[in-house]
Amino acid sequence: MDAFVSEARKAGFTPEILQRGGLLTQNGGDFFRHRVIFPIFNISGKVIAFAGRQMVSSKSGPKYINSPESEIYLKRKVLYGLSQAKKAIRDNDNCFLVEGYTDVISLHQAGIENVVASSGTALTPDQIRLIRRYAGRITVLYDSDPAGIKAAMRGLDLILEENMDVRLALLPEGEDPDSFVKKEGLSGFQNYIRDHSKDFILFKTQLLLKEAAGDPMRKATLVKELVETLARIPEAIKRSAFITECAHLMKVDEHILVRETNKAFDEFLRQKRQGIPRDVEIAEREIQNQVFTQETKQEASVTNLHDLSDQRQERDIIRILLNYGDKPMPDENLSPLSRFVLVSLLDIIDEFQHDTYRKIILEYQAQLEQGKSPGSEYFTNHPDPDIQNLSIELLTLPYEYASWDEHDIPLQIQLHPDKNYHKDALEAIRRLKLEILKSHIDKNTALISQLQEEGKEEEMIIHMRMHQDLLQIREQITSQFKNVVLRV
Repeated sequence: MDAFVSEARKAGFTPEILQRGGLLTQNGGDFFRHRVIFPIFNISGKVIAFAGRQMVSSKSGPKYINSPESEIYLKRKVLYGLSQAKKAIRDNDNCFLVEGYTDVISLHQAGIENVVASSGTALTPDQIRLIRRYAGRITVLYDSDPAGIKAAMRGLDLILEENMDVRLALLPEGEDPDSFVKKEGLSGFQNYIRDHSKDFILFKTQLLLKEAAGDPMRKATLVKELVETLARIPEAIKRSAFITECAHLMKVDEHILVRETNKAFDEFLRQKRQGIPRDVEIAEREIQNQVFTQETKQEASVTNLHDLSDQRQERDIIRILLNYGDKPMPDENLSPLSRFVLVSLLDIIDEFQHDTYRKIILEYQAQLEQGKSPGSEYFTNHPDPDIQNLSIELLTLPYEYASWDEHDIPLQIQLHPDKNYHKDALEAIRRLKLEILKSHIDKNTALISQLQEEGKEEEMIIHMRMHQDLLQIREQITSQFKNVVLRV
């Protein structure tokens, strides 16, 4: 009898429980016998599974084995080391993503604590969303061999879909994070990452150019591959900026890249939003067509609200939905205003900073997907007290005038807001976009300074071009404000 099995039974665990937990084989033996054990914790720090590594090289079994999935352990929703790393990830606003358990342990021992590994599976959307709770950036560390690069390419598109900044650092040939940090130490590792990490999209563009090597047919194929990646970026402003830079680097007509990315994004969004009613899908496509044209870049919607410090714009959107969401739009379809607003905000719903505002948006989305258009009474009688109280407040408080002096936007009074709710909604959406755009400009400015300090001249020039594009878009959006509507 194995010592582990004997002790587990003494502690009161039945063979059935041990088998369900993946600790006991069907034959009654120790599942992890002759292996080094790595406990796997959930996000709150409780052990939910184990991984076992062979102690000696052997062809009789896999190098690593994991506990089977159970009620408490779903591989796709677990990141190794996250419970120990989450504070450091939040403090650094960056998460290092590695492949192996020993990579995580060695980096922690060296003093780099903001690091996790996927738990014996390819990177999944659930794992990416776990990281996004704590940081807006992921830096992926992989081996420099071709297999490592291809592995990185497959997983990073998923990170882009979750609207996170992605950087990629390939380690020297023959090294992995475990061996490299032991060899170079903390400062050597940090210096290498600082000097060799690149934005994923720019890295991929340069990699594809190298693969094409002057072959026009190969280049055409690789451009299509790049388009598929660009189409995964949910932020239209960021997407537009990367399209401009990728077109410049690949010497491709920007209008062609815009058009092809538009098609790919349209198809991707249709597949992602299959549950949305057809008229919403059509309206969404029309809006996205506008987003991608160079003439209407100012209409671009964006998704990252992590840096938005002022929630007045979110509040204004909710005020409009509650007061006028079930009223018809002044068009031939007479669809409710709420559908227009939800389509315009599809990609930023999950990013609302205010929890109750986000709850109301999600509630509205769920109702629309069921073919319903909830009125104000639905929310003032809602069983969630937060939703109910906020709804009552926003439906009963008097209006006050919004001030937009910092953008030099003139203030005009709309004397009949009930007759101008569609214009109110349009301008509220534009104000939200403008505030988000301001946060992008601030982030890009800080990044330019950082790249200058690190001597990364090539990337600095690219982001300086992006900065000019962002400033131009800001001016275009600002010029659209002919008035500022009443708001709560």
